[in-house]
Amino acid sequence: MKKLHLHIGSYKTGTTSIQDTLFQNRDTLNQLGYDYPGGEVNHHFSFFATQAPVEDWPRQFKSLDGNKLRSQIANYVSVLENDFNAEYEEQIVSTEYLFISNKDYVRSYIDYLSRFFDEIVVYVFIRKPYDFYRSGQQQMIKARSYLTSPQKFRYQFREVIEVWGSFCDVEVIGYERGKDSSKILCDKIGINYDQLTVPQEKSNVSLSLEQMLLLEKIQKMLYQNQENKFKSHLDLLHHVNPPFVNKAELQPEVKALIQKNHRENLKWLEDKYGVNLLDDNIDTSATAKMPVYDNERVSVREVFDIKDEKLVERYEALVIDVVLKKIVKDHN
Repeated sequence: MKKLHLHIGSYKTGTTSIQDTLFQNRDTLNQLGYDYPGGEVNHHFSFFATQAPVEDWPRQFKSLDGNKLRSQIANYVSVLENDFNAEYEEQIVSTEYLFISNKDYVRSYIDYLSRFFDEIVVYVFIRKPYDFYRSGQQQMIKARSYLTSPQKFRYQFREVIEVWGSFCDVEVIGYERGKDSSKILCDKIGINYDQLTVPQEKSNVSLSLEQMLLLEKIQKMLYQNQENKFKSHLDLLHHVNPPFVNKAELQPEVKALIQKNHRENLKWLEDKYGVNLLDDNIDTSATAKMPVYDNERVSVREVFDIKDEKLVERYEALVIDVVLKKIVKDHN
């Protein structure tokens, strides 16, 4: 009897680290009786088994050339299915692109997997909604000049869990910053994590507050006509990371607002799956202090805690200095 362990995210819960760990340990996993199929670090291309139309594709696929994408998908599926048919009775697939709640798409994906597997178990990590919001906005400011309003933000974990749960068993795991998601997932699956080699390089390092503010300014002043498009050269800011910068932390009132808007679903999560992500230190009853936003787009300053304006200016000056030195070096 063949069994698939399907890890679907959610986003911002250590997914890249999980995928790196599993991919780099494929030989060891095989020795332990498991397989991490396909030739890619992740299984993002398997999303197309949902048969979702273009408008519902993950953003990363929409910008790719159509012919090239079709060729990539065909090659990927060929390798993946070859591994699915291999002798390993337990296999692992991991992609956060399946953190979706459309029942038709999930049904199509399950129907596809059922051609190869007798049992499917879904694993999903869920984090505190305000932490999910914070981390997500740190990512999105790399592509656009604004943040999503906390008032409009919804972390739709309940819908995702309920839809997948209507087709197969779902294992819900509470994500905590500082804890190794790779180890937690391996323990749940039954893999001896101590036998794996842990990747040393950290991936998806979060932006500092000062980096976010500078990115927002660049996006607003230079790229107003290119919203929601990642600009690869702006990733260079990750390399200008002096020790004086601050972690990006939400204002207390913003945390309270997001928890208040998710309280009902957080109680459902605790009652049904025993996962408690409510923050008892947040007083959501103090509605008088809750922020009110006029539109769906807000600035970094409206939701994040600015600790020291002088450090914001200092960081901008440092980046300019680094760029000027690079220009001089390249011209000598």
